[in-house]
Amino acid sequence: MGNFHLSNREFGEWGEQIAVDYLNNHNVKIVDRNIRTNYGEIDIIGQKDGVLIFFEVKARRTEDFGNPEDAVNYIKQEHIRNSALEFFQTNQEIEMDWRIDVIAIYVDKKNKLQIRWFKNAIAD
Repeated sequence: MGNFHLSNREFGEWGEQIAVDYLNNHNVKIVDRNIRTNYGEIDIIGQKDGVLIFFEVKARRTEDFGNPEDAVNYIKQEHIRNSALEFFQTNQEIEMDWRIDVIAIYVDKKNKLQIRWFKNAIAD
């Protein structure tokens, strides 16, 4: 796939689909995607082993600005944490353990993928 010709938005959507495929292959049940909250968007919500997991997906096609996971700075972490808490406030019937993970995707100019899954990346 010539991902270097995609717009930033299209590349982000492509990265989220790569993450969904990766998570499906790692026995994560995808519950929902692209959930809007007052604090921002939750990219993916999944479930595995009785734990609800909020996934932040970061994809990069260049290392000019560091690794993909470097983009999940303190402010972004606060937005994700607050989004997860708002999700539970609006879905009070859901009572389960939860955590926030980051899926970092880097694709080089030869379209070679590197995917890293950071579990419990953001403390609740």
